[in-house]
Amino acid sequence: MEWNYANVPEGLIELTSGAYELKAFYGDPNFTASTQDMYVEGKKIFNVDHNQTEVFVTCKPVCGKVTVQFDSKMADYFNDYSISFNTKALGESIIAWTKDSTDPIYMKVENNESITATYNLVDKTGKIAEKPIVKTYDLSPQKHLILKVVPVVSGGNLGITITVDDK
Repeated sequence: MEWNYANVPEGLIELTSGAYELKAFYGDPNFTASTQDMYVEGKKIFNVDHNQTEVFVTCKPVCGKVTVQFDSKMADYFNDYSISFNTKALGESIIAWTKDSTDPIYMKVENNESITATYNLVDKTGKIAEKPIVKTYDLSPQKHLILKVVPVVSGGNLGITITVDDK
């Protein structure tokens, strides 16, 4: 049996004896990543015998949240900068946080999944960094990863410092 929320029968639902799985969700089940939406679900396996069984399920996000805080000094040294993220669910695709992004990114992840972040930098002369900076971070559903990116000039070289706050 399957119902959309608006069509769920009121009152008791009679089931024959056996094993069942109750699944409730909100959003697109094919969700991979977004700055606008997230996907939540809950599952509960239960058995029905001759007694009345009451079952409850709690829906939780299947995604982790990522926020990037680019220091205002980034604009002093770079014309453009962004971070491209990849997860198992995204496959060959990416989702990017650009220098003007403000909304968090919600990404479908497994527990302690290693996500890849590729830092893309273009200096004031328009030169693209020869080697992008690639980092990996562990992210789990219902967790929030905050990346703070600050430019650093040392010995005539320009780079960035990345601070990770994994609440």
